[in-house]
Parts: sequence; structure tokens; C-alpha cells
Amino acid sequence: MFKRSTLLMLFLLVGAILTSALAQEKGYEYVVTLKSGITLRGQFIKKDINGFIILKNPEKGVLTINPDEISFMQREELPANADFALQNTTADGDYGFQLSPGVMIGMTDQTETGFQFQGVTFLRLSESLALGAGIGIERANQATWMPVFGHLRLEPEALSQAPFLAINVGYAALVQDDNYHNRGGLMAAAELGIKFPTSGGNTFFISTSYRYQQTRLEGMIYAIQTPVSVDSEIYPPVYTSFDQNINYHFLVISAGIIF
Repeated sequence: MFKRSTLLMLFLLVGAILTSALAQEKGYEYVVTLKSGITLRGQFIKKDINGFIILKNPEKGVLTINPDEISFMQREELPANADFALQNTTADGDYGFQLSPGVMIGMTDQTETGFQFQGVTFLRLSESLALGAGIGIERANQATWMPVFGHLRLEPEALSQAPFLAINVGYAALVQDDNYHNRGGLMAAAELGIKFPTSGGNTFFISTSYRYQQTRLEGMIYAIQTPVSVDSEIYPPVYTSFDQNINYHFLVISAGIIF
């Protein structure tokens, strides 16, 4: 299990990231100048599959802008007297959910190939930052694991088809074991991928990641497997115990969909 100091550090890290993101994004808006000379302002929502820019303005509602009509677009800091609903754009965060199966390829001699299936729910704090949590089921090294983790994803702003970087940190509990595993442990993964918008409004993605897993092996094995006869005396097999911390390393290839 985690030490209290480790848990405290994780909570403080997540809190610092959340606070920083809110502080950075509060008080900004996108300003789009059209070729006709008209200026439109609002919260950036997304760039759809056809390349149209979607903004949200507190007075005019949702604005859909043809990229061919745009002369210039930038992000500006709002004045102190700006509309409150627009100034606090992060309050209208974009919730999402993603599902992704993957193949886990062992990177060392003691790490065997397996598979995983994960679900992540997240809140998009800005165009480029999302925080969330996930749970999954994994089968590797003759054991079944259930990871529960925090999720941080970074991606370029104002892009629909774009690369992304995700980091997962949490604990993988041992569900079922065939090979002396005693309990689960810390898990962490660093993921690099690319996402593609679909015509249905969802997003498909493919990725590759490095996956780290701690565990503990405990058990009894034969030191001498067969009975031994000495001077007509038969001695039973001899057992010895082992207790070992072990780390697994995987290369994971995944594909999934974001709703």
C-alpha cells in the first residue's frame, strides 16, 4: 500500500495542477477578426471535423465560424469589467469519457505479454489540459489486475486532429493470481498518441505508452522435489519460502474512442 507521505504528495500535485490551470485560464477569451472587418469574441469550444471554429459568447450564444473567413485569431486577456459568464470560462468545462483496449508487450524477460481495457472520465479545464480518473482490467504475468488511477492529458489547443500526451498514476489491485503474486502496487504510465475526430462528433485515437507496475511475490517452492532415502530412512520433500518485490515494465499499444 502507499505510504501516507506518498499519498499526500500525489494529492498536493493534483491540487497544484488544478489550481494552476484555473488561474491561467480564468480571464481569457478568443478574439477572431474576419476578413470583412467584423470582430467576434468568445470562449473557444472546439474546431470541428470540417475545420469550423466554434466559440461561445454570453450574449450571442454559440458562434460557428468558417476558417476561410478568418483574417486573424488570438487569445486575449479580458478586461476587469468583462461579462462574468465569459470571464469565468473554465466553469463551463467539457466533460468527456473514453474507452480503450490495448495490448501489453513485456519489455523484460520476467514481464509477459498481456492485454488491458480501460475507461477514463475527465474534465477539460482548457483547450490544452484535462484532468480525470480511470479504472481498468488487465491480464498479464499470469495475474489479473484492476488499476485505479488519476489521469492528466495535455494536447495542443484549438486543434481537432492533434497529438496528445497523457500520464496515469495510481494503484493496481490484484484480482486473481496464478503465479505467486501476493498483492498489487503502484502503477504509472506515460502515453503518447494522436486523435482523429469522427463525423459523429466523437474522437478516435491510437497511442503507445510505457507502463510500470509494482507487485510482490510470496510463496513456497520445492528445494528438493523428491523424497530422499538415507540409511533406509525416507525423508519428505524439502520446501523453501520466497518473498520478493518485483517491477513489471510494458510497452502498451492502444486504440480507443472519446465520447
